Amino acid sequence: MKFKIINNTSFIIDSLNIKPNTFESLKYVKLVPKQKIEYCIDMSEALPIDDSYRLEYKIKDTVVVRKFGYYAKGTPIDDYIIINIEKDTIKYVSREI
Repeated sequence: MKFKIINNTSFIIDSLNIKPNTFESLKYVKLVPKQKIEYCIDMSEALPIDDSYRLEYKIKDTVVVRKFGYYAKGTPIDDYIIINIEKDTIKYVSREI
């Protein structure tokens, strides 16, 4: 599953990760203000259940955790999700398969 993540804040976003993800490929990334990155997760070992993704990151000393999107039976229903992190909100735009 592919994501584009945009840091539209004036802060460094640290320890960002998205789950579900296999333990071996779980990666944490850091984004400086206004940075954009591509982020991929491996869902090959995801449980065959319906659930949402979990975004987690840290700004300063605050940990932010948000659930978003949806996958069915462990399989993504979107091709690509754009995550726009702003000062006081997070926006998600998805493209369906």
